[in-house]
Amino acid sequence: IALAQGKVFALIDDITRVEKFEIRTPNAICGVRGTGESVEYANGSTVARCFLGVVSIQGLDANGTLQKALELLAEQGVTIGPEGLLGAPFSISQAARKAWEEDFLMHVEYIQSVGPSGIKPHQASAGAQPLDGSSIYGGDGSIDEPRQEIYSAEGGDDEW
Repeated sequence: IALAQGKVFALIDDITRVEKFEIRTPNAICGVRGTGESVEYANGSTVARCFLGVVSIQGLDANGTLQKALELLAEQGVTIGPEGLLGAPFSISQAARKAWEEDFLMHVEYIQSVGPSGIKPHQASAGAQPLDGSSIYGGDGSIDEPRQEIYSAEGGDDEW
């Protein structure tokens, strides 16, 4: 997922079923290794948080050159500055943990309760695009087809 602005919460239930899952901001790449994470990009900085499992983080400079890499463990976060430099890992606050649980896990519980046939396409946020460059949007702005991953995005006028 390319994230130009806003926040993405992700929970990968079975990483072996997903070939590759990354969230890319202008100054960082966040790769999932069986985890629950949030990635937020605003004002030139990325904040990545790992709630479950492990998240691999690598900074990107203005030219797209890879910078230092870091693996976050559960309950850790890191800020990546505009130059792609990673700060020191920090402990996730109780407020951030609670927001992840309430905002994201609520969506997971709903999806599990209605099953795949009960999920209706939602309007996609304008800034979200798959990394392979393909479109996920239908002519009316809805998602073209069901996807393995579950997304929750903030920062636009809607959530999906």
